[in-house]
Amino acid sequence: MNHLPPEIISSILQHISEQSDLLTCTLVNRCIYEATLPFLWRFFAQGKQIGGDKEEERTMVSTFLDCLMQQPSHPIVKHVQELELYSRWTDNQLMRLISLIGPQVKNVYIANGQAISDMSLQPLARAWPQLTDLYLYSASATQASMVALARHCPRLRVLSLSCCPDLSPDTFAPFVHAGNAGVGVGVENVTLYTNGGPEPWNDQTVLDLAQLPLRSFSFSGHGSSSDIMHSSILTSVWPQLTHLELECIGAVGDDSRLIPFIKAHPQLTEVTLHETLMTDATLDAMGMYLRDVTYLGLAGNRHITVSGVRRLVRHHRHWYHLAWVDLYNCKLKYDAFPEACRVGDPNDALNNCVHHLNQDAIDTIRQMEYPEL
Repeated sequence: MNHLPPEIISSILQHISEQSDLLTCTLVNRCIYEATLPFLWRFFAQGKQIGGDKEEERTMVSTFLDCLMQQPSHPIVKHVQELELYSRWTDNQLMRLISLIGPQVKNVYIANGQAISDMSLQPLARAWPQLTDLYLYSASATQASMVALARHCPRLRVLSLSCCPDLSPDTFAPFVHAGNAGVGVGVENVTLYTNGGPEPWNDQTVLDLAQLPLRSFSFSGHGSSSDIMHSSILTSVWPQLTHLELECIGAVGDDSRLIPFIKAHPQLTEVTLHETLMTDATLDAMGMYLRDVTYLGLAGNRHITVSGVRRLVRHHRHWYHLAWVDLYNCKLKYDAFPEACRVGDPNDALNNCVHHLNQDAIDTIRQMEYPEL
């Protein structure tokens, strides 16, 4: 093994995904140990995924930062590429982390950003120019942070902004300008989530989004401003969009809006349209215009029927890779879908509505020659 070129060893290690296996590799010899470190420490999650005591979290963050400052430096400093931060970090703590970790970071997830603002997010953009994925939850970010990201992170592809009320309707304008100036190829995956709080976005936001090369877009919001967003989204066209998730659409999502949108986006492969006023007419349009759907999310659509769903599954066999249909809260009875796998207690009289159709149920429906219900 000592005679193998380092690039061959690295090529082998790339195919090892389990942390326990990588740890075992570090015990082989010094050469393999050194080659394994970049793979062993390329991902690190700090803190608990469920919020805990604030004082305990503050201690955890301080301990983590102190560990990184020790000499010789911890391998994380040089090798980590994906960081998930679940504790409640402050601006000062995040800036300290930025000063310690090298520029190789590509993926950052900040789960509790209540004390995170432009003060640390702008330096983050400058310090980690290779950033490709950024997830912010409850951060006090403003337009200044978006400008910094667009200017200093040309490889940014995935941007998720959840409960960030200080942003503006022009959130994505800097990325549009950067793309027009030839800086990077543009953000391709966007998630916007408000959880019922203030919503900074409007139809101008959608106009900017429509100028990005979006392949995946998710939006969830409530209230009148969300209605404006949903209406604008359903009248926009993204030629490269393959994944779409719209939640809590409400009255804006009727057949008259949904069918033209579906017709204009035949390349969609994963579609989630929750709580709309769609009828079987929209289901028929999906089968007619969409080329190859793999996932269909229809939760909360109470105006679709058993006949419409079964017809969609049975007659559109060009959806070769359809693996899941989410029917939660559509109020469709198990009696009409004997192929469906029951969720919960089968003896519970209240548990009589279908949750989903999995691959086995879909295949069975297609093989059976039931008359239309």
